[in-house]
Amino acid sequence: VCGVDRDVTVPLEDASRVFRQTFQSEFPVMRGTDVVGVLGFKELITHLEKTGPRTLVSAWKILRA
Repeated sequence: VCGVDRDVTVPLEDASRVFRQTFQSEFPVMRGTDVVGVLGFKELITHLEKTGPRTLVSAWKILRA
């Protein structure tokens, strides 16, 4: 699954839109066409609260390989 909204270079607020549009609790995180990890809803919420919505997905070690 690819998409700009799932790339490591997007802010957490953009990633959160993906969760609001589906019932999935985890999403693959992409770097180009490569899967580089998984972002879970719990991790997303935790880091949104700690760092704010403009923090990049890649800025924290929230990705599980």
